[in-house]
Amino acid sequence: MINVLKLAFIFNLVFSYCIHIKPCNTIFEYWVLGEENAVPQWAKRLSRFILCVLGACIAVLVAEKLDKFLGLMGAVLCAPVAFMIPAWVHLSTTTDSCERVIDMLLILMSVAVAIFCATQCIITW
Repeated sequence: MINVLKLAFIFNLVFSYCIHIKPCNTIFEYWVLGEENAVPQWAKRLSRFILCVLGACIAVLVAEKLDKFLGLMGAVLCAPVAFMIPAWVHLSTTTDSCERVIDMLLILMSVAVAIFCATQCIITW
């Protein structure tokens, strides 16, 4: 059963990689290459190749400490996505002072949770 789960995880990573890497490629190409219409196709392909090689190098470097790496990424990225961004959006759309205070408290709590979890992950690394 463990081998079946590992195989399923591998298939998931391989077949969903293009979905995960598309936003990274788009942002990287815009920062490095500029406007999308003026960029030659070979430059886009080269930037995508560089990102894939960079991702493979990071995967090889953190392979032994994958659990720690995923914990750090979860601490840094999941708290803002789960708490901070929705509260921030609600804060910008509401005028009620009580709701604004609650949103600010959620944002502060999210920052505190992200810092605490990242610190704990780095300490135990």
